[in-house]
Amino acid sequence: MLLKNLLFLLVLIGTPVMAQISVDDVKVETHEKIESQLHSVHPSLLYLYAARLFQEDRKEEAVFWFYVGQLRFRYLLVVNPDLPLDGAPALMDALNENVGLYINEWVGKNPLLWVSLIDKALEWDTSNINVVTPKETHVKELLQVRSGLVDLRNYIVNHASEIREQRKAAGLPVD
Repeated sequence: MLLKNLLFLLVLIGTPVMAQISVDDVKVETHEKIESQLHSVHPSLLYLYAARLFQEDRKEEAVFWFYVGQLRFRYLLVVNPDLPLDGAPALMDALNENVGLYINEWVGKNPLLWVSLIDKALEWDTSNINVVTPKETHVKELLQVRSGLVDLRNYIVNHASEIREQRKAAGLPVD
């Protein structure tokens, strides 16, 4: 159901797809085919792929691709500040609320895993080109966006015991 809602959002907003894979491909193609092209897709497809992985019970992979998507979408928005608010920024907000909510709720039970997957996402982004928003053209903005994710990572490291206690108090699982 969530995947259908996300597809509807993507169609409604009219998000462009930059690669050889489509929104429909993300639902059905092999993981290998999709992952070989994720460096060249609009970041919204990274969220959609993360949602698919989560539904397939490949949760660690889902967290990883969610953070790659979030990093790249934030970067896209920072270098394009004049985008209509009801377009890409609204789409990112909706994806964060829909996909990010259950992914972060799941991974929050294990702060060490959470940190390792954020590190992995940062490494992947460093090692892979960004066809949609080339990294070479906006280095300052890229560093700004990456530092936001690094700040989150550092917060998790420095507050892991507090995060666990807050989750216990809220009745959420902890590892």
